[in-house]
Amino acid sequence: MNREALKDLVVQEIEDHKEDLIRLVSDLIQIPSENPPGDSTRITEYIESYLAEHDLSSTRWNLQIKCSTLSLHSVVNRKEKN
Repeated sequence: MNREALKDLVVQEIEDHKEDLIRLVSDLIQIPSENPPGDSTRITEYIESYLAEHDLSSTRWNLQIKCSTLSLHSVVNRKEKN
């Protein structure tokens, strides 16, 4: 697939799922995760839940920072190639 065809495919997928994407982004921006204080626990839990609801697995990485009270997380999802 060439670059232009891939771009067209991505744009079409976005159009096809526009309402779901708007709802997802709206939910995400309402969850406090600003830094400071740097606590990303609630937004991480939301993303994990969202992925699970869509039958997607995820792995949480808890980031440890020396001399910090921050609670930072990262969520990773991998889609297997068909």
